[in-house]
Amino acid sequence: MEEKKQDTKKKILMALLSVAAILLCAFAVIMAILKKNGNRTTSTDVESSADRMIMNDTPVPNEETESDPTGTATPEATNTATPEPTETPIPVPTETPTPEPTETPTPEPTETPTPIPTDTPTPEPTKAPTKAPTKAPTKAPTKAPTKAPTAVPTKEVTKEPTKTPTKAPTTAPATVTPVPVADGVNALGIDFKKLASTDNATYKAIDNYVASLTPSKKNAYTGMFKGKNLILISAEAFSAEVINEKLTPTLYRMATKGINFTDYYQPCGAGTTGGEFQNIMGMNPMRGGNSMKLTANSNNYFTMGSQLNRLGYFGKAYHNNSYTYYDRHKTHINLGYSAGYMGYGNGMEKYVQKLWPESDLEMMVGTIPEYIDKEHFNIYYMSVSGHSAYNFSSNAMAKKNKDRVKNLGYNESVKAYIACNLEFEDAMAYLVKKLEEKDKADDTVIVISADHYPYGLDCEKLGNMPNLDNLYGYKVVNALQRDHSRLIIWSGCLEDKAPIVVSAPTMSIDILPTLSNLFGTEWDSRLLPGRDVFSDAMPLAYVDQYNWKTDKGTCVGGTFRTNDGKVDKTYGSKIIELIKAKRNYCLNVIDNDYFGHLYKTGWLK
Repeated sequence: MEEKKQDTKKKILMALLSVAAILLCAFAVIMAILKKNGNRTTSTDVESSADRMIMNDTPVPNEETESDPTGTATPEATNTATPEPTETPIPVPTETPTPEPTETPTPEPTETPTPIPTDTPTPEPTKAPTKAPTKAPTKAPTKAPTKAPTAVPTKEVTKEPTKTPTKAPTTAPATVTPVPVADGVNALGIDFKKLASTDNATYKAIDNYVASLTPSKKNAYTGMFKGKNLILISAEAFSAEVINEKLTPTLYRMATKGINFTDYYQPCGAGTTGGEFQNIMGMNPMRGGNSMKLTANSNNYFTMGSQLNRLGYFGKAYHNNSYTYYDRHKTHINLGYSAGYMGYGNGMEKYVQKLWPESDLEMMVGTIPEYIDKEHFNIYYMSVSGHSAYNFSSNAMAKKNKDRVKNLGYNESVKAYIACNLEFEDAMAYLVKKLEEKDKADDTVIVISADHYPYGLDCEKLGNMPNLDNLYGYKVVNALQRDHSRLIIWSGCLEDKAPIVVSAPTMSIDILPTLSNLFGTEWDSRLLPGRDVFSDAMPLAYVDQYNWKTDKGTCVGGTFRTNDGKVDKTYGSKIIELIKAKRNYCLNVIDNDYFGHLYKTGWLK
């Protein structure tokens, strides 16, 4: 009997040991899987976390679709691994996400802000020139603003780029003479006070705000580009530091022989789609990543697509990644371009290989023949070659151009970033070459602005961005230093003249009013929160109401200091309220389709 009990106990013990062994094996397998997934980091993860940090911790859609080294696109949700599709990228949901709260964001600094270094050069007075310069330059400028070098290599470049710099036209460009301007303002005949007397409460508040504004004056540059073609480019993660006389000769040529913006900013608050929104709409993206999506059914009356379309231009928008990403198949067909929008999936695949990221050069080679022989054309490009992740293993453009950056004095991540942008340089060289071959360089204006700073380099907070520090050549401790960039406005007709220098603080929402003035279109300066940089409007560049610059000085983290270093709370408070009003106006335009309202009421025709 006792032996039988012992045998039973042994059997139970063996069974328990077997179960324990199975559980231990299962636990080991689960931990291995978790470890593998936990170590999986993509540039999408980096970018999404960066966006949340910048925009009140509010998530926005990921950037472009990521891909594996074989070129198959692999979109991933933030911090969540997603199976790779077998063919085309998975589009983002077509439903418009729930908008953010209606209050204007007022992010407070999380740390004691560090002022801009005192050795940062003070910008020159920002008054626009009263007439175009006539003296040819003896030497083109070589540096970007705020002591951020445009060349940036920390040691001598020992190997030249393989691409031959594009030569200037052999024939002298046509003389550019700004249209003589009598007294006048850039405004339409809209009686906003009268409109406010009949509008409902929502529109009445906007009417009264606009009625309180003073329209900016026309100037010597009004209509200087009247009748010319336009190519507007939002360049993926472009920066001032990419521009180098030897490494990127075409970008250097365009930046120094056109209109020079030496103190330019592209605020980063909503990733690529937010940067596009600022460049195209001339508005702050107050709904974050949804801002552009909410324009799909709006009247986008003042985009350059719409303005030049009303003048009979052929127009088309292009993007060399998935045509549905960020709902571009809904928004970009409503930007005013007569021939609509083409991306990868509705035509671009004829021209561009499916890699990650795709080639901007291939996009230019394929699309230029679609418009270059038109009498007047108006083109928009959203590039992708400069996209992260910045490495030489999975990034197709970095791998392609690796040999051209191997001797630069940067770390590997920054070298890969620059290598990506060399594809954009090659695309611009090809574009300028084709315009010159067709004798259209003098009659075409090319405008280039980043969508955001290269945040794919770092996912850390301000003050702890080692790769960005390596690129910029200084420690990045505040948002203005982070978001500095370079705006390019170039035309062949400007090359035999001294560069037109705009040294005043300028930002991306200034692009639309400046182009409207230069092209001499009918527009109203009170309806756009940015400014025509050649007008008498006050220079103002802001990331938010706590970080901004005027011609009087700089505000970091809510503390304004004059150019001579003195704190001026009164002036600072005044500008903070002004910025809040501008941002609130942008919010109301987005939410209420205000331009559509003006059109329906007959004030816009």
